[in-house]
Amino acid sequence: MQEPGWDDGIVHLGSQRLEALFSEARQLTTSNHGRFLAELLETLTRSRDPIDALKLLRALWGSGFASREDERTALNAVGSWLELRLNREPGIDAAELAAEVGWLRRLSRFHARDQPGRQDRAAGGPGQRPVRRTPTNDGPTFARDVDALLRRRTQQLAARVGPLRESTPVSGQSDVTKPSSKTTSVQPLTLPAVLEVNFADVKAAREARKARRDREKAGKAPKESFVQLRPVDSRLMALAQGLCCSIQSEGLEQVFQAMDRAGGALKPFFVCQLGSRDGRLVAAWAGMSAPPAEH
Repeated sequence: MQEPGWDDGIVHLGSQRLEALFSEARQLTTSNHGRFLAELLETLTRSRDPIDALKLLRALWGSGFASREDERTALNAVGSWLELRLNREPGIDAAELAAEVGWLRRLSRFHARDQPGRQDRAAGGPGQRPVRRTPTNDGPTFARDVDALLRRRTQQLAARVGPLRESTPVSGQSDVTKPSSKTTSVQPLTLPAVLEVNFADVKAAREARKARRDREKAGKAPKESFVQLRPVDSRLMALAQGLCCSIQSEGLEQVFQAMDRAGGALKPFFVCQLGSRDGRLVAAWAGMSAPPAEH
């Protein structure tokens, strides 16, 4: 079950944005458009990162999912829509963006039913000129400078971060971020040494654990995989891009076991020993309580 706020019918967009989506959906009425919008929504729901979603659409180019010209044209339209949306508001909340994509899918199907002769046309009908940019032999016209868009998003998210709540010691640790009722004027310039987190996607985390166990039972060597995390304090999100644990991280199995004992209920846990690895921010240690001093 998705968390409250991640059902695209829950987030209320307002009449003005819905009217804009109604217009934008006119150009995304083919079955191919619907397929790539579904991929976009699934990625947003799982990763909660619009940049990851943009990268996925770019990666689909030339794959078996977009080998024909009509498929590439539809993929280019969906990718261009996403890039233009992020350019207008780089720091848009992923839940809000997922809601917009959900409504875009609904409205696209409405337009397709309203214009039955056009469902299977690659162009998808008239619309705003930027979204109908035509792909070239060099590839799609979107996501050509993802790094620049990521920098703008990070800057906008960081500018929104309010004062950090006063930290209080947990299990004797003075650097664990623990929300309290008081606030200070200190801005979050760096992440604390110890973070209280949740799994970003519980289902994906369980699947990664199962895959590790299956390999162990088969006598195979461990295969590196990562479980995405998100801070409990949402004001640290801008600083925690790519935060994750390796499925082999120390203590992560104990976190899973605690979930099992709680009947599968998700409870916050702690991570530390953060390090950069292939663009990820990987925590080498995890536990249900703050780590001992030697960590």
